[in-house]
Amino acid sequence: MSNTPVSLRRSQLGELLVGEGKLSREELEAALAYRQERGLKLGQALVALHLVTQQDLANALRSQGRVHCLNLTPGLVELEVARLLPEAMARQYVAVAVHRVAGRITVAMEDPAEEYDVDAISVALGEPIFPVHAEPERILEMLDRVYPAAPPPAEPEQPRFSLVRGPLPDTDPEEAADALARGALREACAVGAASLHVEATARGTEISFRVEGARTPVTILPPEWTEPLVQRLLALAGGGAEADSARGSCEIGGARFALDVALLVGLEGRCARAAIDSIEELRGLADSDFEPEELSLIRRWAAGSGLVLLVGREDCALTATAASILQHCASEGRRVYMFSDVPRSPAGAVLIARTAGAELAHDLERLARQTPDVVDAGDLASGDDLRAATRLAGGDTFVVARRCARDGAAAAQALAVHGGDPLTAADVLRGTIAQRTVRLLCQACCTTSPEGSELGGCESCQGTGWSGRAVLHEVLDFEGPLRAPLERGSNAASIREAASSLGFPSLSERGASLVRQGLTTRREVERALAR
Repeated sequence: MSNTPVSLRRSQLGELLVGEGKLSREELEAALAYRQERGLKLGQALVALHLVTQQDLANALRSQGRVHCLNLTPGLVELEVARLLPEAMARQYVAVAVHRVAGRITVAMEDPAEEYDVDAISVALGEPIFPVHAEPERILEMLDRVYPAAPPPAEPEQPRFSLVRGPLPDTDPEEAADALARGALREACAVGAASLHVEATARGTEISFRVEGARTPVTILPPEWTEPLVQRLLALAGGGAEADSARGSCEIGGARFALDVALLVGLEGRCARAAIDSIEELRGLADSDFEPEELSLIRRWAAGSGLVLLVGREDCALTATAASILQHCASEGRRVYMFSDVPRSPAGAVLIARTAGAELAHDLERLARQTPDVVDAGDLASGDDLRAATRLAGGDTFVVARRCARDGAAAAQALAVHGGDPLTAADVLRGTIAQRTVRLLCQACCTTSPEGSELGGCESCQGTGWSGRAVLHEVLDFEGPLRAPLERGSNAASIREAASSLGFPSLSERGASLVRQGLTTRREVERALAR
């Protein structure tokens, strides 16, 4: 499939107008550039630049006989069918679902020739559609009828959010403070806050967020909450009881956050400011721990079609890698369809609604009929899932998927056995990326013996001996010499041996390197690789 940006290749309407002499080639190029800059439909851009009229657009479409035109009137639209299309998507694509006839939903659009818009709407509805042209003003009028404006929300009471009320409980006060601190961090990230503040004031313990440069009150609690909350924020960032600041990361609700906590002195007692960043937001492919040659491989895979398997169990590192690859594809102008809700999904990505009660394989085959650019297939748990993903990747689609396996060799063998046959697997598999997360020793208290570094325990690490994490990774390229053992149907051990002879570092070798550097223990690496 072409890697030309979508905004430059979906111009069938423009070509019709050029062919009819309504538009020059230079004017079309200017309109395409204006469209991309302003985020408009091509027809909207042409009319806004006064290059053509709405009537010219309709006449061009009618004259070619490629699309049907519809005079959109209120009586034609079935509200029950129209509301199957989410309002945000209907307004984004300037489209309204009209009615269902003979198993197809008629959808009125400004330009039915824009195939990627047609595909996205069909996927969102979960049914085949029959696209027709209608004047955009009529469509927008109809959308106001289909989705009547909701009454304005009532002014929220101050404080804006209420995480908890009442005094600090006598039983398990630390557990209560931990739950509140984690809840406040989740809430802060949900509203896009740059920092969370806990302050001792004359009114009590005040929690506030800094959103777009402005402090927003969250709640006020009795004064006894201040010190436990300050301590919990420090601990979540990896700091001890006597620390004045701490910088680290923590995992809350399946998401990882980078925390930079600083203590301040207020008139009423200690205060804390916690700067927050999402780990996934901070790290793209260019900022990852992959070696330069590995990054080059991943970018090469993402530029074409085929299948890339992310190998391991549910892990934030795998999620971040998937998000980075999808973002890279989107930045190259490729439309991304997603079966898994990856945090920080790329702008414009289409989240596929799963069919109730159906297997993933069924939905992958349904999507294959749309010939998508890029698909995040989610977890391939069964043989049917592997076969469906293989067929999808065998076309012009780039597929990213996850597979629970020991390493890349084991995942590749599973694809060869269950994905159809070894030759087909070798044809579609571009590479594997296996990842595991290991804990790092607290360098302030770990000790070294002839057996290697050992756990300690100090205030800095709260007596655990651990401080921070690292990601072990293995990247195998199946487009080169490693394709041969996969094509022959070799088992995982043979593929693993071939990868080692070709110089691909394994997960265990990466772990052994950290052990030699005194950053973790052999037992911790074994624990991570056994998961």
